[in-house]
Amino acid sequence: MERRNDSGAAGSDRNVHEPVLAAETIALLGGERPAELEGWIVDGTLGAGGHSARLLAALPHVQLLGLDQDPEILEHARRALAPFERRVR
Repeated sequence: MERRNDSGAAGSDRNVHEPVLAAETIALLGGERPAELEGWIVDGTLGAGGHSARLLAALPHVQLLGLDQDPEILEHARRALAPFERRVR
């Protein structure tokens, strides 16, 4: 079975993670005024970057430090987070 990962690239099920609870996470972090939130988010399990991309889109003044031990999946994350490259480390 072929599925798309967070970056839109085709891949096997082994490499796919469908982000869940992204809206709830944004609501929790952003509160009533997400556009005003500033600071850093550390994603210690970056994976393909799906959650982080959603957070960065919803929280325009937040920066991200993303970590993952898998170099292959980090390439997927780099593509998914490319629109936010100035805010990602």
